[in-house]
Order: sequence, then structure tokens, then C-alpha cells
Amino acid sequence: MLNILGARIGYFHQVLPRLGSRSFLLDLGGNVLTSLFDVATIADLHQLHLTLDELKSKYADIVHSLPNRTTYMRNLDNTARVNTNAIANLYSTAKDFIIRLHDRFGKMTADILCLNVKIHSQSEIYIAVRQLEFSLLQLIQQVDELAAIHFIL
Repeated sequence: MLNILGARIGYFHQVLPRLGSRSFLLDLGGNVLTSLFDVATIADLHQLHLTLDELKSKYADIVHSLPNRTTYMRNLDNTARVNTNAIANLYSTAKDFIIRLHDRFGKMTADILCLNVKIHSQSEIYIAVRQLEFSLLQLIQQVDELAAIHFIL
């Protein structure tokens, strides 16, 4: 599209007449013709030449900026690709870490449950041992009382 625009500007630039030495007479005649028949004058053609030269310079600027934009887009694409790979890697690492953490949490929960069962069992054993100890103390007391009674008799 830019090539087509450049070709058209070049064509118009070649077709337009240039200002010459007889410009004053032609300009006066052109002003009369312009007022009578709405025809372009030398000044109008000169203004058109200036506008076309300005368009040509802007076209050159556009053509010059296209490689810079292409380079910028390539760099942006490479940066996006690197960032996408980094995000995918980070996601994978975080996912693996969370899976390992969940497994460790499951093992810890099972260990705590096992510990609770052992503590409960030990507390029941502790209560039974204390009850036996109390019963033995009562038995010793009763035996001592019976021995004392037999001793007195």
C-alpha cells in the first residue's frame, strides 16, 4: 500500500509543471482564467508542488519507520515468548510444590491421628494402672488391718 502511494506521489510530481521565468504573465493570465473558468493558476500549481513535496517527505519518513516498527514488533514478540515460558515454568514449579505440600499435609494428618489414638490408648492404660494401684493400696490396708487384728488376738 505504501509502494502504491509512493508511486502515485512520484507520478503527480512528474506531471505537474514547474515555475518558470514567465511566471508573472502566466500568473496574471491564470488569475483571470481562474476567476472566469475556475482553472488552476501557477500559484495553485506551486502550492500543489509544495504539498506533494511534503507528502513525499512524509512518505519517506513512513518508509524509514517501518523497519523500526518491524524490529520493535520482533523484539516484543521475543519478549512475550520469553515471558510466556517463564510464567509456564513458574506455574509448573508452583503446582509441583503445592502437590508435595498436600502430600506432606496428608501424611502429617495421618501421623497426628495415629498419635491421638496412641495417647487415648495410653490414657486408658494410665487410668487402669492407677485404678489397680488404688485397689492394691486398699488391699494392703485391709491386709494390714487383718494382721493387726490377728496380732492383737
